[in-house]
Amino acid sequence: MKNYLVVILICVTAGYAFSQQTYKESKFLTETYSYNQGDKIMISGERTFITIENSEDGQVEANVEVISRYNNQSQARADLEKMKVQFQKKGSVLYYSNALRIDDPKDKPKSNLKTILHLKVPTNANIEVANSYGGLSINGIMNYINVESRFCATDANGFSGTLVVKSKYGTIECANSKATIEVSGNRSDLALNNISGDIVADLKYGNIDISFIEDTQKIDISTEDTPVTLIVSEKLSKSLSLQCKECDIDTDNCTNSISQDKNGSVHKVTVNDKSFDSQIRKIYSKKGDIKIITAATITNSK
Repeated sequence: MKNYLVVILICVTAGYAFSQQTYKESKFLTETYSYNQGDKIMISGERTFITIENSEDGQVEANVEVISRYNNQSQARADLEKMKVQFQKKGSVLYYSNALRIDDPKDKPKSNLKTILHLKVPTNANIEVANSYGGLSINGIMNYINVESRFCATDANGFSGTLVVKSKYGTIECANSKATIEVSGNRSDLALNNISGDIVADLKYGNIDISFIEDTQKIDISTEDTPVTLIVSEKLSKSLSLQCKECDIDTDNCTNSISQDKNGSVHKVTVNDKSFDSQIRKIYSKKGDIKIITAATITNSK
């Protein structure tokens, strides 16, 4: 009897797995346009995963794949056509967009839909991105990128230029870049590593982790309910102006040179070497602790 039960269970499981087979349907678009000084690229995406890098010929090239996955092939095909993609140039502006187009709310897609956009641009490109429920990866030299995102991850590695990000429910990571970084975020996390350039950030309800920014000329960070951790050299740590309201400041460097001013719930700590202008390297936090770790401390602890 037990042997029969085993056989029956195997058959039922196999049948269930077969019925849950997922079908993938795709469609593709490739476009190439010239790019002139003063042109702009505008991207509007939904469920879009975007990669931007440099082109070799100075043109703009877009390769798009739209993917629909569902356990019914006919439904996957039908839902694929509900995602409309456009890429065109009007005057000095190149427009890319993808979005769901349905006539009746009852016709909402059942499939898992996503769009993959691989964009190659010249080094003097100016780009604006609006995206939701997707991601953005940037590598290379660009003049300017302005990003507005919801529920997205933004990742820049080996980037040179100006990156401005407004994020809600997302993450922003930038590493190994010579860039000016300007970030405003709500319930978003910011991580910067090995950055040279100005850093301006205004975040609420997130986390900030910054390390090895020795060539940074300007630091202007303002936060609320957002812990801040910095790993910097001893030299840079002495040029920081730190202010904390309803939170704590933890620094392991030169405690004798730290002056503290406690006025009610306001705790203000300034770490400053007179050879630096601390007003251009300042961090203000409300209800989020600030922690400064010097690289020398990390080395000595190993």
